[in-house]
Amino acid sequence: MINKMKCCCCALLALLFIQNVLAQSNKSQTIQVNEDLTVEEIEENVILATHRFPWAGNCLAVLVSPSKLLLVDTPWEITGTKALLQWFRERFGLIHITVVNTHFHQDNLGGNEALLSQHIPVYGSDITVRLLEENKSALIQRTLGNLSDPQHKRYFDAYKNLDLKPPDHVFELEKGLTLHIGEEDIELFYPGPAHTRDNIVVYFPERKILFGGCMIRSLTSTRIGTHSDGDLDSWAQSAKNVLDRFPDARIVIPGHGTWGDIRLIQHTINLVNQR
Repeated sequence: MINKMKCCCCALLALLFIQNVLAQSNKSQTIQVNEDLTVEEIEENVILATHRFPWAGNCLAVLVSPSKLLLVDTPWEITGTKALLQWFRERFGLIHITVVNTHFHQDNLGGNEALLSQHIPVYGSDITVRLLEENKSALIQRTLGNLSDPQHKRYFDAYKNLDLKPPDHVFELEKGLTLHIGEEDIELFYPGPAHTRDNIVVYFPERKILFGGCMIRSLTSTRIGTHSDGDLDSWAQSAKNVLDRFPDARIVIPGHGTWGDIRLIQHTINLVNQR
């Protein structure tokens, strides 16, 4: 009996060891590009970039063919965006990059100046263009107001000189857009106002990957977050529209925080309803 118990324990330990090895091998590796920027390949040719300048914001890059990459949102400002572009070229070689801005805040389009100077096409809605034009100065001043502490001088100096540029490829927000890039169709969908009045989500149907942006909250979020430019009364329905449109999404990327699965959308709805 004792020998049999020992065998069972050994078998269990061996199984646990194998499971741990497999789990470790399946974990994606996070790479530190520079002091403020990390990249994580969450699956083959799908890159989550996080720019902490000083607040963490997510971008998503997908290699949709051997020579074409779609980047959803930019790092907060120019230096982070240039560093990310350089990393893409070191990782993938000579590639054609297309960019989508999901709304008019600087954590989504603060790097546009760097992109446009390199003739990289940037897609965004007509309402994103209008809201940026109307709120550009207020956005910068609001950011600077949160960086008044001397320890934030590096960030303060970067933002006070930041020139926020609108996307140069403009589509009608209400109509949305389907981009055909490389071997894939990518859907740019407007679910309604939420975090902002112009927030869109980006869906990769073949991969079942959804970039929810700032309207979708991570599972660790306990509050709905910034909403001064948004519509709290519509947010829950807009999130439900995303859930109804993309019920098969298996990976969901929020604008801030840890990525997960479709539970992030229902979690967002719950947070809005509990406010």
